[in-house]
Order: sequence, then structure tokens, then C-alpha cells
Amino acid sequence: MKKLKEGLLFFCMALSMQAQETKTYDYFHPEYEDRDGEKSVNDRYNDNLIYFHDVTLERGLFIPTDNNHLSNGSVTALSGSYFLNDKFGFRSGISYISEMDGSQMYWKVPLLFAFRTTTIPFNDDTDMDFETARDYLVYLLLNVIPKRFEFNAGPSLGYMTPYSLYYSSGETLTLPSETTRLRYRFASSIDANMRMIYQIGQLGLYINMGISYLWTRNYIYFETKPYRKESRPAWLANLSLGVSFRF
Repeated sequence: MKKLKEGLLFFCMALSMQAQETKTYDYFHPEYEDRDGEKSVNDRYNDNLIYFHDVTLERGLFIPTDNNHLSNGSVTALSGSYFLNDKFGFRSGISYISEMDGSQMYWKVPLLFAFRTTTIPFNDDTDMDFETARDYLVYLLLNVIPKRFEFNAGPSLGYMTPYSLYYSSGETLTLPSETTRLRYRFASSIDANMRMIYQIGQLGLYINMGISYLWTRNYIYFETKPYRKESRPAWLANLSLGVSFRF
């Protein structure tokens, strides 16, 4: 157990040292000067003044939230961004959702307005006193958790392909007591996402949490026993892990 604690402490120290090295920037922009013509200390860490683009790849779950009978789908998304300044920009790409009840494949292209924060700098105050090793471990952990965030929201357009079972022409199919079918192939939704990013130089590892409102309500879930009951789920959640490269 002692060796495990020492190993975790060493791992956290290595990550924090890497964070200290990669989160220090000497780039200043003339626009960010105070009234005396001196550069703000916070601008030393404003890496958004260096990088205005990124490419990301993520993989995760697509989860229906207003109907417990629908199965979770898997999502793979590739996206890129262009930022107009150090805070605001746009993000777009393509997402592929599979294994959803009622649809075999779901392709969607979002057009999102994005807001990003600067990377919070590493706290390298060497005058701090730590009474115990636990206090120092907490200090290290607080300096390696994600310190960079992005919020984006906007519309998306998509196309779904149904399972052939429900669209076989000229055949009479006996449906089970509970099933989900696809009403329309073309889809449209409003998406909102939050990314928590751990930045290492130009490379980033992040967790993406999002919610989508499918206003076309493409899915219809119904029961035939003991009586006919229909529902059209519209809310879908997204939880995924991703990697990004900014330039």
C-alpha cells in the first residue's frame, strides 16, 4: 500500500511538472496592456492568443433521456474550430451515431458557436507550507485537473438510415409488443456541449458532455399490449472522451 501511495504521488508530481512547463507562455498581444503600458500577468498564460484552430476526435455514448426503453447509441465525432479572437469562434464537423433503436445509422453535421476559456496557469507558489503529504497530494491533484473549458451550442442537420426490417416492401411484418420505428430520415436538432480539457501544449485530452433537442422527433416508440401507447422522444444526451490538437 505504501508503494502504491508513493507511485501515485510520483505520477501526480510528474503531471504537475509537465503542466508547469507547458502552461507558461511568453506571448503578449499589444491589445492586452494596462493603462501604464505594462503587460498583465494573466496574459502571460493566455495561450488563446497563439492558437486559433483545433482538430478533435471523440468517442462516446448517445443517450436518450426521456424514454427509458430506447437503447444507448455509440457516437464517433470529428470536428474542427476557427476562433475569431481569444474567446469566440465556430465549431463544425461530422458525427456518426450507431446502434440506436429504430435507426441503423445517424449522420449529423453541427454548426456551433463556441466560447473558450484560457488555460488556468499552474500554481507554482514555492512559499506554500504543507503540513502532511496528503496536503501536498491534494495540491498536486488540483493542479492537474482540467483547467480549460469550452462551451458551444447551435443547430445541426442530419440523416438517418432505418433498419430494413421496418421498410421491407411487399411484406407483412408482425411487430413485437414494444418497438421503435423511424418516422423521417432527415433530422434537425439544437445541440449544446461543455468540454473539460486537460491541455499539454498543443495536445488536449477532454471530456465532452452535451444535450440535444431533436425537434423533428424522428423516433416513435410504441407499445401494442395491453393497449396501444405511443411516445416520440426528443431529448438525447452525449457523454464522450476525446483528443484535440490545436494550431
